[in-house]
Amino acid sequence: MNKITDIFGYISSKQMNLEYIEKILLQALDQKQDMYKVPDTDIVVYIGIPNDSILDEYKKGAVQDLLICNRNIAYIIKNNQVIVIAGYVIVN
Repeated sequence: MNKITDIFGYISSKQMNLEYIEKILLQALDQKQDMYKVPDTDIVVYIGIPNDSILDEYKKGAVQDLLICNRNIAYIIKNNQVIVIAGYVIVN
């Protein structure tokens, strides 16, 4: 079982609320694949550490913070932009 522990959002809550973010992250993690396309949207969830080339300094800092805390990482892309970086743990 996966538990989302941290969410760094770079989109307004009016565009995507926390409950929806958590829902699609958990759906992606349940698929056990590196990439999950959310049906009927232009949203893609990736599991793993994002490439530095798609991150600004703030997002790179978020990734580093999660790695320091020993979190697994997932991130959400919409319109070719990273809009969420999340940390999660695997709970038995």
